[in-house]
Amino acid sequence: ISNVFTGIYRDDRINNIKNDLSDCGASTAEMTGSGSVVFGVFTTEQDAEKALDKLNTKYKCCFIARPVNSGVTVLFS
Repeated sequence: ISNVFTGIYRDDRINNIKNDLSDCGASTAEMTGSGSVVFGVFTTEQDAEKALDKLNTKYKCCFIARPVNSGVTVLFS
């Protein structure tokens, strides 16, 4: 997974978040579009939940997005 803006737009905050995601076990970490979101891909939901617990202590808005079969599903817990 790559983003063409990664080589153009350099921001230590984004790099720090990507590094934190990788340190938490993400198989890849990247920013979307021009950097409004930084995401990590985890092998298991349990790994993602562990990362979420850790990252929530450092960042304001962390959540787990799960794939769906079709359309958009918004879940609130």
